Amino acid sequence: MERKIIQGSIDYRSWKFSSASKEFIQQTTLYNAGLRITAAAALKHPWIEKKVASWKLPNELVMSFGLFRVSPPLKRIALNCLAKKAPPSKYQNLFIELDTSQSGILSKKDFLEGFKHSGNSPEELDDLFEKLDVNMNGEIMFTEFLAATLEAEGELEEAQLQEAFDMIAKKSKFITKKDCVKIVGDEQKMFLKVAGSGKSENSAKVKAMVDEIFAQKEKYSYEDFARMFEHGFDANRHMDAIIETSLNEEQLSAMKEDDLARHLATIRENED
Repeated sequence: MERKIIQGSIDYRSWKFSSASKEFIQQTTLYNAGLRITAAAALKHPWIEKKVASWKLPNELVMSFGLFRVSPPLKRIALNCLAKKAPPSKYQNLFIELDTSQSGILSKKDFLEGFKHSGNSPEELDDLFEKLDVNMNGEIMFTEFLAATLEAEGELEEAQLQEAFDMIAKKSKFITKKDCVKIVGDEQKMFLKVAGSGKSENSAKVKAMVDEIFAQKEKYSYEDFARMFEHGFDANRHMDAIIETSLNEEQLSAMKEDDLARHLATIRENED
């Protein structure tokens, strides 16, 4: 038996399962490592993909991504800063499942495929992808994905907001345009270093985003900054659209009535 195991020798004469599962076992147990299927290829095998094809995005995550999409750009930058120091996330396995190429990043194709049942229109998904891509490299890093999940269970703690403010303001009492340019620029440099790429071509996008942040203010105090994280803030006028488009009919019906009522009450509490 030991010799058979070492040599990958399996008796399939009494095999009662599908031919796809048999093929998967055969390809993963070849004695010759050069002929054996790789781990990345194994995860993309039709039998494995069939097993994971039925998962759906959790309702609270759909809501969190909807909130992220309509959040001010400074808030999105801050959430990305917090994501770098966040503890292990329960959504990490979801990111791995979405990452069909097993490259550690989400391509736009991966993202659109994974979120196609989220209740968002193609235009909304395009917009969400752009908002998630804070370093503007055309792909979603895990920290960028994680940033959009940080509010999945409610508003952030005061200590987290203060930490995010300090990370951007660098011990100053205000966040300035220079601070935001540096944060986004450092994100791009880090990606380019890892990817071995040359100079970024997204300076115009960075400028546009920073100009949007400081269109009304020259600098942000902590009070200005913290107000962005109140669920009734700037995104308040978009909330009805999020409720209608971010959850499809099946997901809405799956939510308990009291949970849905709580969601609606939280969103509209500042309108009363």
